[in-house]
Amino acid sequence: MINEIEKLIPGRRDPDHADMGLIVPHPSGKLIRYQRKAIFASTTHIIADNYFSGENVMDYVGRGGFGMTCTCRRDRIPKEIKPYVHHEKTTNYDQRCRVMRFQNPVTAVKQVPAAGADKAYTKRFVSFQSTGATNIAGINNLPSCQLYVSKKDRGKR
Repeated sequence: MINEIEKLIPGRRDPDHADMGLIVPHPSGKLIRYQRKAIFASTTHIIADNYFSGENVMDYVGRGGFGMTCTCRRDRIPKEIKPYVHHEKTTNYDQRCRVMRFQNPVTAVKQVPAAGADKAYTKRFVSFQSTGATNIAGINNLPSCQLYVSKKDRGKR
C-alpha cells in the first residue's frame, strides 16, 4: 500500500522505473492506458488495525517519511519495553480495575536518525495497561506527548 501511495506523491516517483499507469481492456478490444496523477501534496498519515502493527512495518513506514497510528496486539509489543508494560491476559472484570487501566499510560518514545536515503522518524508506543487492543503504536503521529496534572477544587468544575 505504501509503495502505491508513494506513486501518487509529486517528486516521489522513481525516474528510472516510469509508472505505466493502469491498462484496462475496452469492450471493443482496444487497450486503454490511464496515467496515474499525483493527488497527495506530501506523505500521508495511515491509520491501521493491529493486523498491520509490528516493528518491521513501523520501521518501513518511518523510513519512507510517512506517519502511522495503529493498535498493537500484546504479542507485537516491542521486546525492549515489554517488561515495563502489562502484556498478560487477565480475567479480573472488576469495573474499578477497568477504569484504572486508562489512568496512567506507559509511553515510550524512540527517535531514529536519518541514514542514507531513509528519513528520520519518531516511534511511539502507548500502553493503557489493558488486556485488549488498546495499546497504541505510532510513527510521527504525535507532535507532542507529555503528562498533565490538573488541580481539582471541591465544588468547582
